[in-house]
Amino acid sequence: HLPEVPAATEIEEKGMTVSNMVNLQMQKIEELTLYVIAQNKKLETLQAENTRLAKQVKVIAEKK
Repeated sequence: HLPEVPAATEIEEKGMTVSNMVNLQMQKIEELTLYVIAQNKKLETLQAENTRLAKQVKVIAEKK
């Protein structure tokens, strides 16, 4: 269940306008998009670090 989004049973009981539902959906889409962008930045950082560490391991292994 998404925060700030009423449960289906609540919508059935109290109703909800289409415009309110669309606004909530757009808000959640924006939140999820920003989250995906942040996760992608973290992933890119971790990939770069992984590449750097792999190179270091290779250099150390070659010295032995």
